[in-house]
Amino acid sequence: MTLALNSDYMFHAHMLGDKARLQAYRRALKEKISPGDSTVEIGSGTGILSLIAADLGAARVDAIEYFGDLCALARTNANGSAGLKPEFHHASSFEWKSDGPITGIFSETIGSWGPEENIVEIFADFVSRNSGAKWLMPSRLRLFSQEISSDAIVRDQLAIAEACASAAEVSGREFAEVEKALNASYHSQLQCSTFQERELIMLTEPSLVKEYHLGRDRSSRFENELTIRSDEANGLHLWFEAELSEGENLSSHFGSPITHW
Repeated sequence: MTLALNSDYMFHAHMLGDKARLQAYRRALKEKISPGDSTVEIGSGTGILSLIAADLGAARVDAIEYFGDLCALARTNANGSAGLKPEFHHASSFEWKSDGPITGIFSETIGSWGPEENIVEIFADFVSRNSGAKWLMPSRLRLFSQEISSDAIVRDQLAIAEACASAAEVSGREFAEVEKALNASYHSQLQCSTFQERELIMLTEPSLVKEYHLGRDRSSRFENELTIRSDEANGLHLWFEAELSEGENLSSHFGSPITHW
């Protein structure tokens, strides 16, 4: 029998195909894990990071996954190969508690700009109820902003203008207010896009917007006022840097290896 996912299957395909992300986590886990370690992954998905931890020498790997279909699939997939099998738990990390000591905790519940998937709150809660871990991965999350000029943004704005002009031509009515609203929505939302190098010009140096120390900070909420300094800017490049280990950082910056973010 073949198991099917109720959740977004293409999202998980993109995650599995994200070689830069997986290689960064593998290098960091190799740096951290020692033989005999007991590790926990929060939000294990299809289980690939837990399998990597097991292959790197962890004696025990507990994988916590909230969605039952994903948990069942990860368990079935792990049973099809040799080696230590992670223990997959269909549970919320806010309710699950380990029955033994934990050496390290790792997770990849990182949103497009970092904290959107509640990694700050998840780590704070889990560490408060499962103390004693020697390391967290990531241990720190930093958010940055950088002013940009992008032809892709100009194209998007032109597409909105052309769509509203077409609607006005067909209907004989004005769509100026709709065009304003669409432009306002476009500029107020976080756009997840992959730009070609020629489409993006960095106009300023990066500015640190927010820094989180995971396991210690309890809330991801913050307010910050950004001042646009360049007259040529038509957008902001928002990106994160996650410290996986002392020697490994994972970044969604435009100049870093492309990831699913």
